[in-house]
Amino acid sequence: MKKKYLFLLAALCLLMFSYVSASGSIQAPDFRAYDLKLKYVSSNDYIGKKPVILFFWTTWCSYCRKEMGGLKDKCQKISSDGVELFAVNVEESQNRVERFMENYSWFSNVLLDRDAQVAYSYGILGFPTYIFIDKNGKIVFRGNSFTDNEYSRLLGK
Repeated sequence: MKKKYLFLLAALCLLMFSYVSASGSIQAPDFRAYDLKLKYVSSNDYIGKKPVILFFWTTWCSYCRKEMGGLKDKCQKISSDGVELFAVNVEESQNRVERFMENYSWFSNVLLDRDAQVAYSYGILGFPTYIFIDKNGKIVFRGNSFTDNEYSRLLGK
């Protein structure tokens, strides 16, 4: 049993480090998911054009609900800064997410990671988790909260 966990840990580390480029920054894995209108969204639509924030969450997570409430005030600023923000729901049905989002109607970019493949490719271990991907497709931030100071630092403001 211990060997199994060591193997899984080694595999996870290998996966995480397989995205490290020669410069030492981490290349973001390609993400592909459907939004609530079943429109297909891919990271290829944004790399080279604008930075992206991925916010991984679930409806049952109380910390996620708290973070989503805090994002209400930040969404307009993030958008006006030319950053795309996606709330990536992990492993829940479209109906459940749509019902939940009725309380957060101001949030328009919700992606459905139905089989958790996007979360898995980013090594998400808990919720909520923010991933900030710069314009060049490099992961420059990973964390469970995202302060205004951290956001300003990442934008160079």
